[in-house]
Amino acid sequence: MKPYKVIEDAQRVIYKLKNKIQYSKYKKQEVKDINTLIKALKTFDSMLVSKYKTDAVDTLLYSLFYKVLMDHKAYKDKIPIHEIMDIIMTDISYGAELKKKEVVSILKNHEMKNKIKNNTVFDKNYINFDKILDRTVLELKTRMKWMK
Repeated sequence: MKPYKVIEDAQRVIYKLKNKIQYSKYKKQEVKDINTLIKALKTFDSMLVSKYKTDAVDTLLYSLFYKVLMDHKAYKDKIPIHEIMDIIMTDISYGAELKKKEVVSILKNHEMKNKIKNNTVFDKNYINFDKILDRTVLELKTRMKWMK
């Protein structure tokens, strides 16, 4: 699907409908329908040109920038902007499932260290980090505020 092509096609259809309306028996209803289409099209178009965004996504990206800069001690040396972009693009290309597995791995490792330390490795009482992370991410997504 090419969104801008869809918008152009829809605008052509609306134009044709406006021209046909003069021959219609149901002008009032058709004007209402055309106006609904125009409103939906304008809404879709404004979303495409990025008038809507979440502050949460910006915050996450800035947090990632901050972390990478601190990890590279950028305040002492040169700023690794290309490396930051590579890290972000690599993470995005591999997707959320891989990142989730990496996080679960760290959490399970931490849990195992504590179980060894407390001598409770064989108690079969292990935390389901997959479910916890799924619920946490869902909760965070539902709390995001969409701003114009």
